[in-house]
Amino acid sequence: MLTVAVLVAIVAAVAAIIAWRQVVTLRGDLCAISDELRRFAPETPPRDPARAVRAALDRARDRHHAIETDNLRLTTILAALDDAVVVVGAKQEIRSVNDAALELFPTSFSTLRGRTVIEMTGDHEIADLVRRAHLHRTRQEGTIEISGTGRIVRVITVPADDGEGDILLLARDVTQVQHLQTVRRELVANVSHELRTPLASIKLYVETLLDGGLEVPGMAEDRLNKINGEVDELTQLVRELLELARLESGRDQPAFLPVDVAQLGRNAAERLEAQAERAGVTIQQEFSPDLPPLLGDRRMIEGALVNLIHNAVKFTPSGGRVTVGADATNGHIAVWVEDTGIGIPSEHLPRLFERFYKEDPARTGSGTGLGLAIVKHVALAHHGSVTVTSGIGRGSRFTIDLPVAQTAIGLSRAAMPRNVATSA
Repeated sequence: MLTVAVLVAIVAAVAAIIAWRQVVTLRGDLCAISDELRRFAPETPPRDPARAVRAALDRARDRHHAIETDNLRLTTILAALDDAVVVVGAKQEIRSVNDAALELFPTSFSTLRGRTVIEMTGDHEIADLVRRAHLHRTRQEGTIEISGTGRIVRVITVPADDGEGDILLLARDVTQVQHLQTVRRELVANVSHELRTPLASIKLYVETLLDGGLEVPGMAEDRLNKINGEVDELTQLVRELLELARLESGRDQPAFLPVDVAQLGRNAAERLEAQAERAGVTIQQEFSPDLPPLLGDRRMIEGALVNLIHNAVKFTPSGGRVTVGADATNGHIAVWVEDTGIGIPSEHLPRLFERFYKEDPARTGSGTGLGLAIVKHVALAHHGSVTVTSGIGRGSRFTIDLPVAQTAIGLSRAAMPRNVATSA
């Protein structure tokens, strides 16, 4: 009997609690409506209370809808931003992130909410920027290289005026920008160096002639011939710089026409026959029979082959051999130039196609250092690639891999190259 009484008491208590919660909820709703009514009619009581209540409810519903719409719009904007946006709490806990932040700071955690800044970014410098922004309530910024990734990130931390001590962290990956700035500085330095040497030589020869060299038999002709050679070097440098600039900017687009690869290779080899003969180097040709046609720009491709053959002849000792050939496999044609020259150390191969790269002792000598960069951009403009295999004393083999005509037609229709400035 006692058990039944206890059970009845428990049920009654639960019912009372539920009833009380409903009363509290109703009271809250009524208070909200009352506040709304006082806001819009603080002095004049409504003539129709029911109508006034409905109007207040409509206004409250409209305000709620407007807030939801603004939140949705803000969420859409944050999702579309390329910059990472992170809301960080007063204890450096993550409160909210956008999609760009998840891409910039990939993590193994299934959710970042509640995690710390260090757990998300893995970088103490970023966490320190957040800490200083929270401590001083001022904007903090810095350019930080993320350890272990090689990426460079521009970070800005701004205190949020929300009364809760939140910090807004903005981050952008500027690795490519920094790389391009470095390339630009190196380009200016390299061009200045390449111009300084021939200009200094020309000035020296002119001063020699002005200081009485014109009166010395044979000196005037010798100095003028040297000046002419230096001017040729400057002209070649300017020509290659302009050609490389047109290729990189996309202004010099290939004229895609059927090309006979074997004939094109023979033409390139014939243009270097005289130079090879003077150097005591033999040029051979090994073109596979029944090669399919390429779809490309004859002038560009032949110019790239001339560059490769010229380098091969220049760095092959007398008595050596340079071979030009082409093979077709799997819808591609590999046009290659192989020599029996001095070869290239393996540590220099990754940078060989950079502008002005002549750090390799095996490749020192005349030339601007732009030829291989032009070859690479010609290959890219034709949806192809260029590779090199070499070793000290084993010669070198440069291969330009290009799609055959039918494959190239599909590529050119799908995406004509507008900019090939992706190389170093």
